[in-house]
Amino acid sequence: MLLVHGHASSQDLWAKVKLPDAEQTYCRYTLDLPGHAGSDKPPLEWFSLENYTDLLAQFCRRLHLRDLVVVGHSMGGLLCLSLALTHPELVSKLILIAPVIEGSFLAYLDFLLPWEKIICQPWSQLMLELYNFYPWLAAPIAANWYADPRMLLTDSFRQAQADFARCPLTTLFGNFKLVRRADLRPHLPRLQRPVLIIAGEQDRVVPCSQSSLLAQLVPHSELILVPRCGHLPFDEQPELFAAAVGDYLGVSPNL
Repeated sequence: MLLVHGHASSQDLWAKVKLPDAEQTYCRYTLDLPGHAGSDKPPLEWFSLENYTDLLAQFCRRLHLRDLVVVGHSMGGLLCLSLALTHPELVSKLILIAPVIEGSFLAYLDFLLPWEKIICQPWSQLMLELYNFYPWLAAPIAANWYADPRMLLTDSFRQAQADFARCPLTTLFGNFKLVRRADLRPHLPRLQRPVLIIAGEQDRVVPCSQSSLLAQLVPHSELILVPRCGHLPFDEQPELFAAAVGDYLGVSPNL
């Protein structure tokens, strides 16, 4: 099982995710994507869907991995779909959590694109580091991650904020450009791998309409919309999440 985190996150995301019988049934592989957490921080021009996909394929081949259950969250879902489309021999099944399939929902941020060279400057990085120094400043933005604002008091929020703080501006802006330009819709009907899609009904980060459209376009797909849930179903509704994954994989939930 290969688990791929999303934008401004890290492999630490998966340490607390309840996956059914993960230790008994599957050998789990995780990584910090380039630009995130402990990985190297490439320049802005590195960030593209092709480069991320090639890196995941190289990771699998270096470790001699095939026929994987590939799990991706948010932007990680976009990368997993790209991997399955371009390297189908590596993937047997997909589990996609609040996945991105195209970037039109970020159009409201297009005004930032002409300011790329100004935004990715040392003084801007200094301002970001100051922002990260005071976690309470992130609360108004992070409230969009959850349906229940009380989640801001949990370890989930603290972990997400810590991961965000380890991402330089080049990573944040590079990922934004990648997602904004992405559009897998024309390619999804030829995806022949089974896909489980799990999304929160109250996701304000990646609209659940992305998941609904994915379910319409992929021939062998199942969509589960989780009530009272935002962008992190495995945190807000862990029992429902684990049960859905267990049913899909045919194993018992490990709660």
